[in-house]
Formats: sequence, C-alpha cells, structure tokens
Amino acid sequence: MGGYTFAGHCKGITEAGTRCQHSVVFANGYCRQHGGDSTEFLRARLARFKAKALRRHARWRKRMEAGRGRTP
Repeated sequence: MGGYTFAGHCKGITEAGTRCQHSVVFANGYCRQHGGDSTEFLRARLARFKAKALRRHARWRKRMEAGRGRTP
C-alpha cells in the first residue's frame, strides 16, 4: 500500500521529547517535517531549467547585438 494517507498523527518525536501532533502526510507515517520525500530530483530539474534559460538568453542577446530584434 503506497501513496499518501491522511489518517493519524506523525510518528516523529519533537525536541521536547513528545510525539509530533501533525497529521500524517506520507505513506511512511511521518509528516512533512519529519520524513518527507527527497528534494534531489528538484535540484537536478532546476539545474536543467537554469541551463536552458541561459542558452535562450545567450541566443536572444546575440540577435539583439546583430540588430535582428524587435523595434518599438
């Protein structure tokens, strides 16, 4: 049984030593603060997005310098 569930409280322990009172969000029984998914895939996606934006900007700048851009 995978996916998300919204039943019960988080299994995490707070700094005070008590149980976390947040609702469970992930299938592992923890809330977003105590056991969420990894963000590594987001970093890789952001790096690809940034590289593409830099390439597009370089092409745009080259067109502007060549005088082939839009004129007001």
